[in-house]
Amino acid sequence: MRKIVLISFLIMLCVASFAQNWYPDGATWTFNWQEYTMHGYVKYSVGNDTVINDTAAKLINIKQVRSIGNESDLDPLIVHESNSRVYHWTGEKFKLMYDFNLNAGDTLKTEVQYINFCDSVSPVIIDSVSSVNINGINLKVQYITYTPYNWEYLVEARSERIVERIGSEMNFIYTPKCDFGDYFHYYGLRCYNDDDVSYRNEWWDYWHHNVECDSVINADVQEVTDNKFTVYPNPADDFVTISDDGQYGGDFCAELYNSLGEKLYITTAECSATFNMENYPAGLYVIKVYKKEFDIYTFKVIKN
Repeated sequence: MRKIVLISFLIMLCVASFAQNWYPDGATWTFNWQEYTMHGYVKYSVGNDTVINDTAAKLINIKQVRSIGNESDLDPLIVHESNSRVYHWTGEKFKLMYDFNLNAGDTLKTEVQYINFCDSVSPVIIDSVSSVNINGINLKVQYITYTPYNWEYLVEARSERIVERIGSEMNFIYTPKCDFGDYFHYYGLRCYNDDDVSYRNEWWDYWHHNVECDSVINADVQEVTDNKFTVYPNPADDFVTISDDGQYGGDFCAELYNSLGEKLYITTAECSATFNMENYPAGLYVIKVYKKEFDIYTFKVIKN
């Protein structure tokens, strides 16, 4: 009888171990890091096992790489999976991020991060469920929506896709955010990799198809020809201007780099921006223009 009980226990243990689909050893997530003053990427890597409040968990190591070349290690995160539910440690408790027991019409009962003049967020609803086959492995996909509110008006509903094993493609630690987006900041997933699954986000694959996930893209500038912008004079002596000639409309963000990839200046403008070049040495420079998170243009400029 004891042998039967022991065998049953071992079978259950094996099934439970197999079911731990998230955070396998060696797994990495590489997220884009794009801000007004800095660009680069953040890599999350599964580390050692740990125990918090008698709960088995995993350490997630974090490396931040800036476009100017310096790296820094951030404090690790702690995550936990149980019965297709995924949590992260807040410092006080394990907070629910994902629940892959849920199906279309169900509500994800997770807490909301309130920032930036926001009243509340509607319940997070699972709109639909599908699957995606990656390297021969079928992974469940949940499509969710929620709506942030501020004091004066209803903000447009937000939709997001959560992929089993990979998670949110917007943030490593998922929480519905009650904030308002900035076109010039983008932190989305570039790639996920483990021993069985290799996944490239559609955004990263479209804009940087032949670029490795952990590349600093500012170091490999390619000129883009686009008739919506004009750069003049080029070559330049003291000043250079970039203008959309009223064709594009709306604000854009423009950055000036030297040939080493060092950012020299940044500005935002509605129709045109002018850079003062008189104190810079002669040589090759690059102007990079951002229109929302998906429209990025680069232009080479010669300083006489």
